[in-house]
Amino acid sequence: MHLEKRLQAIDGLAGKYGMLKPSPLVASILREGLKYVLENEGYEQLLTQDVSDMDDADVISWLQSVLSDVSNTISVWWLFEHEGVTIASGDFCEHYDDLWHPSSDDLLVVCGDGSRLVELHHEEVFAVFEKSH
Repeated sequence: MHLEKRLQAIDGLAGKYGMLKPSPLVASILREGLKYVLENEGYEQLLTQDVSDMDDADVISWLQSVLSDVSNTISVWWLFEHEGVTIASGDFCEHYDDLWHPSSDDLLVVCGDGSRLVELHHEEVFAVFEKSH
């Protein structure tokens, strides 16, 4: 419930998300680790982006570009807390700086059926992975 209290404190986000229980993919990631699942479930890394020197507008633009061709609703998981929400990709991009805190949060964005994953790492490096067909 820690996450829900954190989300309730963000202006403009009330009613725009729903709390989630882990899907089988996310449960596997939480249990085995992201690296293990990526290596064993056929994901390929498409790109990485160091965001440490980018301003918020550029980070939002980058996130919008990697989420633009996926479903409107995404799942966002705080890997340390083992909690997640469903949220519109536009709302996530708009509030990313309230949702992800550098040096403390590792977030995993699961797009649609899990065919694309976006990792927001606490070391300010974002990565995009796509499942091979």
